[in-house]
Amino acid sequence: GDQGQQWTRALVVGCGLGDDAEYLAAAGVSDVVAFDIAETAVAHARARFPYSQVRYVVADAWHPSPDWRQAFDLVVEISTLQVLPPESRASLVARLAECVAPGGTMLIVSRGRDDTEPEGSLPWPLTRDEVRLPTRFGLRCETFEDIVDDETPPVRRFVGSFRAIGTVRAVHRRAGHGVGKDTQESIDVVAGLGVVGDAH
Repeated sequence: GDQGQQWTRALVVGCGLGDDAEYLAAAGVSDVVAFDIAETAVAHARARFPYSQVRYVVADAWHPSPDWRQAFDLVVEISTLQVLPPESRASLVARLAECVAPGGTMLIVSRGRDDTEPEGSLPWPLTRDEVRLPTRFGLRCETFEDIVDDETPPVRRFVGSFRAIGTVRAVHRRAGHGVGKDTQESIDVVAGLGVVGDAH
């Protein structure tokens, strides 16, 4: 991504208990919308962060609000795709890609596996091609990282950032599982926020 870019409007997909949304808000993203299909998750996030500037909402990623179309210069998807069966992933990525503003970025973080490795069990690791699904819907792959996080035991993760081709407009994981320090650093590299986050 472009170093030094400061996003102003972010959408956090499947926000869980809110850690990733709060991280982005603390890093200086001024308008963060975080959603989950689970009402209980959204209620817990609001309760955990009662003074938060993040807007936590109950929503279905398969049917995003019409107001979200091309409305976010950063869309963050951490560990949501890996809980879906493989045949459902492309259509969800297509819906999420519609939320990225021209010139904006989508960030995908998931467990990773090689094509030759077995799919394993839930949460299913994604292949490189699955993480690169946004390229089928008008986004260009900007960065792709294959990392091993600092969890115990360590988990292999893929981190991809994708840019929506066009001009940036003026508007301009489940968090419950937590993301490791490496993933937070990857978010920083992609976002150009310049802050190294600690693990949740």
